[in-house]
Amino acid sequence: MLKKALVLRHVQFEDLGHFRKPLEYAGYEIVYGDLIDDDFCRTDPLEPDLMLVLGGPVGVYEAEVYPFLSREADFIGARVKAGRPTLGVCLGAQLIAASLGAAGPKGAAAASRWHRSPALARRHLRASERCCEPRVNRPDRTAGLCFRPQYPRSPVSS
Repeated sequence: MLKKALVLRHVQFEDLGHFRKPLEYAGYEIVYGDLIDDDFCRTDPLEPDLMLVLGGPVGVYEAEVYPFLSREADFIGARVKAGRPTLGVCLGAQLIAASLGAAGPKGAAAASRWHRSPALARRHLRASERCCEPRVNRPDRTAGLCFRPQYPRSPVSS
């Protein structure tokens, strides 16, 4: 019997990238949940064996403009608080932190400034020594990365 990995994505062209093959090798059936669908939060957040929350072109601080972000943070929070395995990448990491009560900074470079938030520091946020982008690391099998490890370095990236 396959394990289920629910992947929440904010834009349909984004996928698991380099994460796909190891998950399939580990015996996961990958199911995408597109957040443009209003029904995504009507499923049981505890049911999948693993949940991955991908990035998107918005920031968690924009919940007034994009109300689905608050619903999504509540959905993710139920899972995180139950100790179910959850990984957030970029916006996904912001949503995990928001589900734990952290208030995100505003601005175009908000994702790279999460390490400056005292609320996040109290919520198991650890800055990487190699770069300023943080990762959320909790002992209950929840992690968030504010960078995109699932994609190879682009020849046009800095």
